[in-house]
Amino acid sequence: MANKKPHDRVQALGLETITAAASRLQIARNTVLYAINTGRLPVYGASSGKANDYVYLIRPEDADQLWGDRTHPLQHDRELIPA
Repeated sequence: MANKKPHDRVQALGLETITAAASRLQIARNTVLYAINTGRLPVYGASSGKANDYVYLIRPEDADQLWGDRTHPLQHDRELIPA
């Protein structure tokens, strides 16, 4: 059920998980964690329902600002791709 709201009453927050951000930006998950741990990337948490267990969420625009828009090939990558 990815990319679908499970119910009409669910309001999207515009946040993504660390894993989703890493995948979207094509970087290692540990790179995102390092940026969080060093204070370069703000993070928000939601309780998973277990004691001291949180789901960490980030704003996509914060990640994009830190790493740039990596969803399109960089110029030097385009030069390597035959037309």
